[in-house]
Amino acid sequence: MIIPETTTATASPNVCGHLFARVLPLLIIILLVHSVVICECLVQQQQHHRSIHITPASREELYPPLILLGGIAQTKSSWDHHLVSLARNRRVLVYECLGQGDHTIPSDDADVHASLPAQAQILLETLGEVLVTEEGKSQNKNDPVVVDIAGFSFGGRVAMATACLQNDRDPCQRNGVRIRRLHLTGVGCDRSDFGHLAMLSFPDVVRNDPSLRSFAWSILLATYSSGYLRSLPETTLKRFLDHIAFSNHPGGLLAILEQAEVKDTEDPWHVANMADRLAELSRSQSNPNSNNSSNNNIILVGKLCVGEMDAMAPVDEVERLREKSDWIQKEVDVLPDCGHAVVLEQPRAWRESVLSFLNDNNTDDGNGST
Repeated sequence: MIIPETTTATASPNVCGHLFARVLPLLIIILLVHSVVICECLVQQQQHHRSIHITPASREELYPPLILLGGIAQTKSSWDHHLVSLARNRRVLVYECLGQGDHTIPSDDADVHASLPAQAQILLETLGEVLVTEEGKSQNKNDPVVVDIAGFSFGGRVAMATACLQNDRDPCQRNGVRIRRLHLTGVGCDRSDFGHLAMLSFPDVVRNDPSLRSFAWSILLATYSSGYLRSLPETTLKRFLDHIAFSNHPGGLLAILEQAEVKDTEDPWHVANMADRLAELSRSQSNPNSNNSSNNNIILVGKLCVGEMDAMAPVDEVERLREKSDWIQKEVDVLPDCGHAVVLEQPRAWRESVLSFLNDNNTDDGNGST
């Protein structure tokens, strides 16, 4: 912005100060608008969950909306440093599942259902309200809104459950949403022995210390590589701990830990069984005679990403998930020098994994382009 020269030869300090005070807010607004690609941030607040809908600015929207689903103790603010890169050519919905963040959920509330199918149901309803309503005016009302999902750990399981539930429901009740691609990080066929023990310990840790300080230490040690944590200045480590403790609620965490953790390998919501159901879905989408085929010809495709030193969902369990799932791309992205918390330890490499997968129009999703 160019400030025109004044015709007055001299100006008093008070006049200059007054002019500066009036112009400064305009300069700040201009800098903010031009320094980020996000021009619209619509916060959706509904019972038991919140979501942030972000629209990219000044760039053509080339790809379907992307839904981001985080780990158990991850909140919407955990994704802030990813949004500029992810939202360049797509809208991004940062979503907090039931129990995540600072939502007050009494642990003895019998009406709260935080299981994977319940989480998937709420997510589908949210997408129906946020995306379908928004796009309904610009497209055939019978065409679904196509979305991509990137899920980390617990969020990856919710993503799989959402795809399964979408397939299980009556086509007329799917809220007009169809999932095109699933990028799953830190999700294996099963957890490691350490992972099972860690998940078993977390509810006790939360109950014994409602301040969540102990839980914050426990989940950091379980999900980050020791080398990464050791490299952090103590002030940064303290900030991590404070964020987890202050941004979450004991009742919400307990609801997730006790209801969404599926241990029974015969349970239809166990990762291995959901993978089988999604393989069936992908095959039926490829079959033009199937009820699941679509005029849009969108076929579900998945991609797996894991940290080389992941102690919760080790590489061999992620590879095992890949081997039994023909809907998942053959190559697993194994990111070096990081533990389970890939999204936070290796943010740039993780974004490259996500974007190369989502932006690849040659990926065999039956559509060829978005």
